[in-house]
Parts: sequence; structure tokens; C-alpha cells
Amino acid sequence: MTWFRRAAATMCPAVLVWLAACGGGDGGVEPPVPPVVAVVALAAADPEPEVGASVAVTAHARDASGSPIPSVRIDFATGASSGSVSPAFGLTNADGAVSATWTVATVAGPQSLAARAGEVGDTLVVTVVSGPPDSVAAEGETDF
Repeated sequence: MTWFRRAAATMCPAVLVWLAACGGGDGGVEPPVPPVVAVVALAAADPEPEVGASVAVTAHARDASGSPIPSVRIDFATGASSGSVSPAFGLTNADGAVSATWTVATVAGPQSLAARAGEVGDTLVVTVVSGPPDSVAAEGETDF
């Protein structure tokens, strides 16, 4: 029994120190902090589309230093009487960009589309123009 008591007295503190050093943690390495979206910038392929046209739009998510942020959810929403957008949301790619198609309404004038990542967003306003007439009719006498 004496041998067992001496071994226990010697080993116990060493085992406790070893367990405390392990701590069950990750070795003191902190997980990376995900970047915070500072800017959402929205752009349209055509700033003056014709009524009812489909317009390609792209939103970019960037951090405070201007670097793109991938895998950010961007929500799109049209303004009142400004048509529809599809998809309604998407995740940014490796370049921090996500695209959608905005079908503007069938009335001429300003129309708006918003893109948001949480509390950060941008609103784009385009001027929708009337297209060329479908046909032209002449009245009266014509001498060609």
C-alpha cells in the first residue's frame, strides 16, 4: 500500500497539470471574425430601359476597406409601381456580387429598385422611357 500512496502522490499533481494545460479548448486560436458589410452598391445594365423591359441588375457587397464579401444575402425589392424583380434575394459570389432581373413597369417615368444586406443597402432609380410606336399611320392624301 505504501508504494501505491507514493505513486499516487507523485502522479496526481502531474495529471492535474496536464489536464489543466489541455483545457479542452482550441489551443488558443480564435476563430476568424466574419467581415461586416459596409457598402451595398446596386447597378443596372440599362439606366433608361423601355417600358416593360427586363433589366439585368447587380448588387455588390463590400467591407469598410472596399474588399468584396462572398456569401452575403442580398434582398431585392421594387418601389411602388416599379415592376417586379427575380429572384427576390440571392447570395453574393466570390466577387461579392449577386445578379437579378428587374422587369420595369409598363409606364414611363422614374422607377426604383432597392438592394439590402441587413441594415445596409442601396436604391437605384432608372428613367423608364416609352418605346418606339408599334405602327405609324398616315391620314389624308399622300404623294410619295
